[in-house]
Amino acid sequence: TLGLPVFRETIEGWTALHARQIRHFYIGIGMVKAAPQRWNIVNRLIQQGLEPLTLLHPSAIISPQADIEAGAFVGAGAIIQPFAKIGQAAIINSGAIVEHHVQIGCNSHVTPGTILCGESRVGEHAMLGAGSVVIQQKAIGDLVTIGAGSVVTEDIPARATAVGSPARILMPSSRSLGD
Repeated sequence: TLGLPVFRETIEGWTALHARQIRHFYIGIGMVKAAPQRWNIVNRLIQQGLEPLTLLHPSAIISPQADIEAGAFVGAGAIIQPFAKIGQAAIINSGAIVEHHVQIGCNSHVTPGTILCGESRVGEHAMLGAGSVVIQQKAIGDLVTIGAGSVVTEDIPARATAVGSPARILMPSSRSLGD
């Protein structure tokens, strides 16, 4: 825990948090199945008056013209180019490349080694598998899962799961924030 306090969402946890006058938080879960839980916890903590921390690894390369919202995480070796916009509580994991003018929605997870080419868009609560590639100007909808190693050459609609090179929709997904 790097010497940082870890709290559970229990009465005891809340009591300890308030007693220590903690005002900032970061949620340390990022798996696709945990995305709804993670987002719900973020919103509950904000409603309690806490502020989400933005965590930027010192080896990440981040353009000063990039816009990174509160609660985001940028991992080791990640690159974020000018005019990229990273949404609240989004995860840009180790070695991911986010090119110019890319937009990533809140609570989305860009996993290790993923490449997002210029002007592509990722919706909210999406998960892009390790080593996936999204070519320029393509859009990925909300609640989409892209399989590891996939190459997105066409827009992917909301709630879909797509895999392969080129990425093809396996099935419409029933994924929601309530899952």
